[in-house]
Amino acid sequence: VNLPAGAGDTLEELSEVLIGVAESTGFSVHVFYSLGHQAMATTNAKRSLNGGLMGAVDDARRCIVFPAFLGNPESFDWVRSGARAQFSVREIVMPAIRPEALAMKVLSIPGSFTEMVGKDSPLTTGERFLLQAKWLKPALSAVSVFD
Repeated sequence: VNLPAGAGDTLEELSEVLIGVAESTGFSVHVFYSLGHQAMATTNAKRSLNGGLMGAVDDARRCIVFPAFLGNPESFDWVRSGARAQFSVREIVMPAIRPEALAMKVLSIPGSFTEMVGKDSPLTTGERFLLQAKWLKPALSAVSVFD
C-alpha cells in the first residue's frame, strides 16, 4: 500500500494495530520508507525507526528509499548527518522517471504502473516502452531487495 507523506503520523501511531491486522490475515509486512532530502525527513525517519512503523518490523523487512528525482543518496541529510550509520536498515534508490514530461504525464494517469505499459495504456507506444525499460524494470529490481 503506497500512502502519502501526510499519513505518516497516523501510521506511526497505529503501527502495531496495522501490522497486527495485516499479519493476522496472512500478510507479511514490509516497510519501504521514502525519504525527503532535508533534516526534517531524517528526524521523521528516526522517529519511525525508534518506535514507529519502521521500528515495528524486524531489520529484514524494512527499507529506506532514496527517490532519485531528489538527488543521489549522498545529497540527503540522512547520509550527511550520520543517521545512516545509527540504524540497521536496508537502503535502495528508486529511479526517477525521465524525461520530466513523461513523469508528469505518468503521474497524472490513474491506475498502476504495470497497467500503463500495457496495450490499453493512454501512453504512446514509445512512452510505454520507455517507461518499462528505463523506470519500471529498474524500480522492480530495486524493490526486489526483499525477494
